[in-house]
Formats: sequence, C-alpha cells, structure tokens
Amino acid sequence: MVYYTADEEDIQKLRSWIGCGFAGQSESQSQSSTLNQRDFAKCKQHHLEGTCKWLFDHPKYERWVNADDAKPVLWLTAAEGRGKSVLCSLAVQHISNKKNTKSAAPYLMLTFKKERSRCQMITLLASQLLDHVLRSDVHGAVDKKALSLLSKDGTNLDNLHELVRLLVRQCPEVYFFVDGLNELYMVDAALSERRKYEFESLHEDLRATLEFLVSLTTESNSTKTRLWCSSQKKEPMVQWMEAFDVEELTLSEVDVQSDVSTYISRIKTNVLERLDESERPLAELLLRTGAESSFRWAAMMADSLKNCKTTEQLRKALNRGLPKDLSSFYQRHLEDMLGLDEIESCGDDDLSLSR
Repeated sequence: MVYYTADEEDIQKLRSWIGCGFAGQSESQSQSSTLNQRDFAKCKQHHLEGTCKWLFDHPKYERWVNADDAKPVLWLTAAEGRGKSVLCSLAVQHISNKKNTKSAAPYLMLTFKKERSRCQMITLLASQLLDHVLRSDVHGAVDKKALSLLSKDGTNLDNLHELVRLLVRQCPEVYFFVDGLNELYMVDAALSERRKYEFESLHEDLRATLEFLVSLTTESNSTKTRLWCSSQKKEPMVQWMEAFDVEELTLSEVDVQSDVSTYISRIKTNVLERLDESERPLAELLLRTGAESSFRWAAMMADSLKNCKTTEQLRKALNRGLPKDLSSFYQRHLEDMLGLDEIESCGDDDLSLSR
C-alpha cells in the first residue's frame, strides 16, 4: 500500500530539503531553476514556425518515444550552431503535450559559465519531477516515503537519487532531457593546476549524472523512462555514449539546410525589404551562401542587420562582406563593440552588394 500526502507544510519541507543541494553555492536553487526555465523559454522563442518538423517524423525519434524495445537513450548530434537546443526544447514540448500519458519531461540545459555540481544537476531535475507529480491531473500528492528523507542529509547524492527514484515511480512516463553536454570547459584549456582540477571535476560530475539517469532507464518498474542528450560529437562525450549504448541521431544537412532556407526567407521579408528591389536577390544570395546549414549564423546575422539604423548602413554592412563562419562573426561583433570597425551613416547611394 502506498500512502500519499498533499499537505502544504509537508510539501514545503520537501522543497526546502531539495534546495540543500545548492547550499554554500553562489546561486540558490530557486535562482538556478529560474535560469534553467529562461534557457528553455529562450530556445523555444528562437524556433521559427514551419521549421524542425522533420524531427517528429524521424524513425529514430519515433522509436525512442513510442517503442518499448527501443534503446532508451537518444543522442542528438550536430556541429555548432545547427539548432540542437531549439530541437531539444521542441522535443520537451512534444513529450509534455502527448495525449493521455501525463508524461514528465525534466529538462537541464548546460551552458558555459553556469557550471553545476552533480548534486545541483540532480536537484534541478528532482524539483521538476516534484512539480509534475503534484499536478492535479497526475497525482496531486507525493509518496509519503519521500518524507522519510527529511531527516537525512539533503546534500548527500544517494539521498537525492532515492528521491528521484520515488518521484519517477509516481509517473507513468519520464523523459529526461540534458542539452549542451559539450558546453563545459575543456580540461586542456585550464591555465593552472587548480582550474584543471575544477574542469576535471565538472566533467566527472556530468558523466556521473548521466550514468545515474541511464541507470533509471533500465531499472525494472512500471515507469517508462527515457533520456535525451544533445551535443556536438566530441570527446569525452563520444566515449561516454559508447559506454551507454545510445541511439545516435545525427542531424541531416538536408533537413537543416531546408530549415535555414525557411529562416532566411523570413529575414528577406523582415530585413531586406528595406533595400531597393533590384538589390534584394544578391543580398539574399549572400545570406544563403553564408548561412549554409548554420541556424546560429543566420540568426546572429539577422540581428546584426536589423541593428542597421538606415538603409545606407544596411548596404554598407552587406557590401563589406558577410562573415564566413561563426568564429569570424564573433570576431567582427567584438570589433564593432570596441569601435574598431564601426558602421557609420553614409550618403553614397551607389554602393554595390559585393562580397
């Protein structure tokens, strides 16, 4: 017999206990949850309607979602700027909206300069699971066994793992999402032995967290549990994923280029219409050639062109040539910010659009 509690005082005590994983950190559990939610919302906002539809029809994704005998871990891989984080946010939304399943979709986005320990990562996932089981259409209450953890150390990883297991068992389906696995400093980039140790610890914390989540997908209980990972295909992630025996879904250049083309068409409508009609085809060609299959390049270029206050500035921005890749774009953006390559108003209406 399982006993549940929806008592507000019990729930508040449990929430406070979960927050112990952030004790002594510069960022509280509440602040970290808010940042995680903002990252998710930002990714969804970057989605352009009409793009990324191919994911939901992809055989590997469909099997991962629906087939009981599918490999429980799906690893989405692609080069930098291909829209992995946007695809991850759409997959979260897709799972959350599945009919008649009440599926939980805890989400964790990893980004540079937002390093989190393994306790912090599990804490963020546990708090989302708790929110899910407390929904009135799921349980509206939590297994009372969770209250027995209140007398134990909330910073102890084994105790946090036990809470996650209890919460998972209250859900019919759980799909964990961890995005940006490669968004950690590389150990080789450390400038001191201390930083090298810190970077190694961060990598080990992430590997251990993934290992725990993978173990949940194979535990025998009534809850269907899956794990989504998304990142560039780099070490040490490649080695980890081989050990986890994942299903890799590599983004097709054809699908990505098709989506980027749709995105460029929107830029054409919103930005290039400021040019004379005779100038637009060449400007659009420059954008399509520069973007190739990089969403991030196209998005950053669109923002840059939107910031041109006059048509003359827009012409000059195009005339000086578009950055060849993301690294070139970042360098040019830095130069502009420092005033080293400033775009100024120009009264010359005869500027040509050339690379």
